[in-house]
Amino acid sequence: MALIEINFDGIVGPSHNYAGLSLGNLASTRNAGQVSQPRHAALEGIDKMRANLALGLSQGIFLPHPRPDTGWLAELGTSIADATQRSSPMPCRRRRCGQRMRQRSRLRPTRRTGNAT
Repeated sequence: MALIEINFDGIVGPSHNYAGLSLGNLASTRNAGQVSQPRHAALEGIDKMRANLALGLSQGIFLPHPRPDTGWLAELGTSIADATQRSSPMPCRRRRCGQRMRQRSRLRPTRRTGNAT
């Protein structure tokens, strides 16, 4: 039985951001807090997939999740309106959390394969 390696990539969606919260992801850490360009990122990902196909590699695609998922938010007992009405200091807490995660990633080397975008 022959095995085939398939490279799967997700297309970046419109909610793409650089929160810097992806522990061990060097690109996430390096770009934390910067302004993202979701359209540019999606086109860059498609270019990579086309390059893989041009090399004769098998390529799978994951489409972006529909956002916002109002059904899921309702299951959680919240909504988009609830989220936009709150004026909490979450950005500060997230920033501190991201800093802690980046510090941990420096202490614990992680083994990653593939593309770090």
